[in-house]
Amino acid sequence: PKRMQMLTANTRFTPNEHLEFTAEGAYTNFNQNTYSTLDKRNDDGLGLFFSARQKDIQFKHLKINSSFKMEYISRNFKYVERYRSVEFNRTWNRQLNNNTSINLLANELVSTFNTNLLFKEKHNLLLEASNYNKGSVYKGYRGFGAYKYVDEKLYLSTHAERVFIADRT
Repeated sequence: PKRMQMLTANTRFTPNEHLEFTAEGAYTNFNQNTYSTLDKRNDDGLGLFFSARQKDIQFKHLKINSSFKMEYISRNFKYVERYRSVEFNRTWNRQLNNNTSINLLANELVSTFNTNLLFKEKHNLLLEASNYNKGSVYKGYRGFGAYKYVDEKLYLSTHAERVFIADRT
């Protein structure tokens, strides 16, 4: 018989009204044969998440919101339920399930920085940079930008995205 277990812990720290830090950790144990004591080196996995968010920084007519997120997943981490959005898997051209024998086992590192600029409550510019690394064989970089203009009589919205993936599998 198989056994899958997960233990998670998280914390949030808000030193002031404009700054917030979040951290989360998850430990997993996936035992493929509970009767056997052999080959237990790959049962344990670790997932770590950290984020920092700066919100509502005001300079005259300009309001700035920024955030940074980083996620580390060890090669043997197994999730019980999918925790990433479907769009994440589509963006990085990944499978939608846990690692399998045909999917490379490797540590993963994901980081994202974004900033949102709001000028005079009409112009909104979002800029985002992301990277996704899986061991030394998969490296992805993503740039995203969006602009919105909102007035009483006009609504204009546009966005652009560029993804570069170096897959050496």
